[in-house]
Amino acid sequence: IWMTQVLQPLNEKAATIVMQHVDLLDGAMLEPQLLQLVAHVYACRVTLERWKQGEVSAGSVISYPDSLADFIKKGFTKLKVRQAILLGQYKGRSQKAADTAAPRSKL
Repeated sequence: IWMTQVLQPLNEKAATIVMQHVDLLDGAMLEPQLLQLVAHVYACRVTLERWKQGEVSAGSVISYPDSLADFIKKGFTKLKVRQAILLGQYKGRSQKAADTAAPRSKL
């Protein structure tokens, strides 16, 4: 029940956010963690279907990306630094350090 009622709905929401807002990502490439998240969610769909059919030993062949939380935390931090710079509120070490922490999009 945990997987079908709690975990998979949260996974589905995360994958939907990635797919619907990929245009907002900084950079020209989709990060491997995000690709792995979406692939994991789709693999879990297959696993859940197999469980319904009685294959209770079935498991996902694509693991959840363990580094996703760090990736999101770093990205959020860069975004907040960039926001502070744009608002003229950046109180960091230097503008150069801020530029390093918050790279500009090449798109």
